Amino acid sequence: MAALEHQHMPSVLDFLQEYSTVSEYLISKETSPNSHKETGGQHLHFLVHMSPKDYKNFSERIFRKKYNLRGQAKKGLPRQYGRLKEIHDLEAMGAYTVKDGNITTNMDDAVISKWSEASYKRDEERTFREKVFEFIDNMEPPGLGYDYANGEETLPLSFGPPDEAFKKPANWVQLQILEYFRKHTQKTPTRNTIINMTTQYMLHHTKDADYLLRYTIEEVALYLKLDICV
Repeated sequence: MAALEHQHMPSVLDFLQEYSTVSEYLISKETSPNSHKETGGQHLHFLVHMSPKDYKNFSERIFRKKYNLRGQAKKGLPRQYGRLKEIHDLEAMGAYTVKDGNITTNMDDAVISKWSEASYKRDEERTFREKVFEFIDNMEPPGLGYDYANGEETLPLSFGPPDEAFKKPANWVQLQILEYFRKHTQKTPTRNTIINMTTQYMLHHTKDADYLLRYTIEEVALYLKLDICV
């Protein structure tokens, strides 16, 4: 990744191709509204086959010296370029890189098509998940971190120890997920689907995340696996 405006991509590609170990490359132009403020959100993603030595020389010469990018965070400012030490799933990385469709590559069309299809499936999964979460949001909750009878905020600790603190909301969220599948799909969700969606909703989507994060993800996941509603 490099926090560079899209107009620099052709020049960066020319510099990249000067290195003899570069064989295949995939470069995508992306814009994020929540990051890379210096470039108005514009940045480049790279998936390149090259030697570690050539990458080190290229990043030092181009990213750091030519474009004066930060290779590490400094004084509260995020780093502006960097690489993954290891790619564990090439298809997942390829799907992520092509997700916005604005790419330049010399890779085989069949490979790019496969990654694009995988990226589309991930987008579909993300959209479906958001629809489920919206459905849950529109249902009347049983009271998570809030005492509706007395109109007072309460910590989940008031429900008891960690295994009890999540019992009502976890079971309720699971039931809403099942209800969405029943009303809006012809599918039966698997145990893992319900566990994953419930964990994501409770830890990252609810307005009560500040309360929930008093517990570790391991504590929540442990409880959900033991008390899944099917």
